[in-house]
Amino acid sequence: MKLPFPKSLAAKSLSLAQITGALLPLLASQINAYAQLKPQGEDGNIAVITKSSVMLVTPSGNGSGTVVGAYDGRLIIVTAKHVIEGVSQGEEVDIYNKEGEKIGAAKGSHFSKSTNADVAIIFAKRTGKSCIIPATLGEYSLNALSELTPGSNITVAGYASTDSKLTREPTFRVSRGTVTSVLSERDAINGYQFSYNAATARGMSGGGVFVNGSVLTGTHGSGERDELRGFAKTGYNYAVPSDKAYELIRSTLGKNFSKAQFADITINTSNVLNALSAICTDPFGKWYCTVVGNSQTGANDQACFLGKGEIKHRKKFITVKGKCGYNSHPLCGVVPGYE
Repeated sequence: MKLPFPKSLAAKSLSLAQITGALLPLLASQINAYAQLKPQGEDGNIAVITKSSVMLVTPSGNGSGTVVGAYDGRLIIVTAKHVIEGVSQGEEVDIYNKEGEKIGAAKGSHFSKSTNADVAIIFAKRTGKSCIIPATLGEYSLNALSELTPGSNITVAGYASTDSKLTREPTFRVSRGTVTSVLSERDAINGYQFSYNAATARGMSGGGVFVNGSVLTGTHGSGERDELRGFAKTGYNYAVPSDKAYELIRSTLGKNFSKAQFADITINTSNVLNALSAICTDPFGKWYCTVVGNSQTGANDQACFLGKGEIKHRKKFITVKGKCGYNSHPLCGVVPGYE
């Protein structure tokens, strides 16, 4: 492969008589269960983030990265430049997932490094068949800084290096926090334009900083230190905003940028893990997961659709079958507002 380096129900009708005060709480719970665009916990955002977060093992240590796309059969991984700084053109970096399975590798000749920010791109040859789902890197990421304000919620993910008294292997770690400051490009050093109070550890450098589920808003890479107190860490950390990674990919691929595949995934269902199982069949395709009616059972199924254009013309994957029949409770399985 030659990279062009310079060297993604119909709902039953409900009468007013049916919607009594006793039934309204049930209706509300049904709507909330399915209308969450950003479900939380292991059955939600964390499951998506886990599938895109990888550990990088270099000749001198380990760091973290985030899969954001694919190009010419290779994974596109965003990381911090200092994680791979010492890797020569002929040396190799191995890439692992949370389960410890090797999912790729890349030589130094397949790196692209920013000249003015601590961010780099790895084009890694894929190995194995483990499911990888890219984080979202697109229009929102390009405007990430304008969307971030002090107090905005973020999630940091990466592989913390071992503490010999506690762990034998680097550990995948997720840490939630809030943005504490946003800097102008002029005031930032090495591209670190926003800080946050989420806890991090050595080895998490290069890992993703996420908002709105799996949207990559930055690359973690540095912890603030107090120069007047023996350089002790203050507890605040910094990231390079994701527009720097996006532009680095664009400039590296040049006219071939249009051939790169990025995530185009929308999940509007409560059972995210089942949806991810469907998405794993083609993780770089265009996916829309939602609630759909089932005229045979009178229930709402959860389904994912693959492809472009109208939903009825896309490939359909039922991820959760509705369990209500026509003779069941009138509100069972019915979620108003969905087609």
